[in-house]
Amino acid sequence: LVNNAGTILRKPAAEHPDEYWDRVIDINLNSQFILAREFGKDMVARGYGKIVFTASLLTFQGGITVPGYAASKGGVAQLAKAFANEWAPKGVNVNCIAPGVIDTRMMDEHSEETKALLAQETPLGRLGTPQDVARAALWLCDEKSSFITGQIPEIGSMLCPMHIPVLLCGFICGWPWGLAVGFAAPLLRSMTLSMPPFFPKAICMAFELATYGMIAGILYRALPKKKS
Repeated sequence: LVNNAGTILRKPAAEHPDEYWDRVIDINLNSQFILAREFGKDMVARGYGKIVFTASLLTFQGGITVPGYAASKGGVAQLAKAFANEWAPKGVNVNCIAPGVIDTRMMDEHSEETKALLAQETPLGRLGTPQDVARAALWLCDEKSSFITGQIPEIGSMLCPMHIPVLLCGFICGWPWGLAVGFAAPLLRSMTLSMPPFFPKAICMAFELATYGMIAGILYRALPKKKS
């Protein structure tokens, strides 16, 4: 069983209506629980089965203006672990995949500029495809993954390729430079992609990279120095 139903409705948290919340939770979380429970009964009875839930990178990151989606995907991840804990002794493997930015109809709400920005925030520099997600789910349903249960692999993480140069800058030049470069880099990059410099994701990345650069610089200064 591959639980892959999902939807997303955007509205700032303070304005997020009950109907948005109820619809997203019902499709993303309730349906996955009910299907896993009903199909899982037969799997437990015969002592064998494979279930793959579908969460999201927002399971870990929370997102912006999508409280229902983030909550539902966080719940899906915990559901997978709960089922895995209970059914592993029964011979049923339960795992959960967490796709990143995948080029599906859910991406249609974004402009091409935003898609380009999101693609550049992945290590591979592109959006994922439905086939990327399907292959991961297929592997978790295969006998080759028979010793894996209760796991949540990320499908296309959002590790920005700027992390490494920012860390090196902080490590070599000191924490003030690491802080400055880390904060400026994503803002400058967003402008090169014709995005507003204070695009929310760029702001979040700026603070994250600035923190990494500062920590790298502090760690370097704390290292014992060789005496000449």
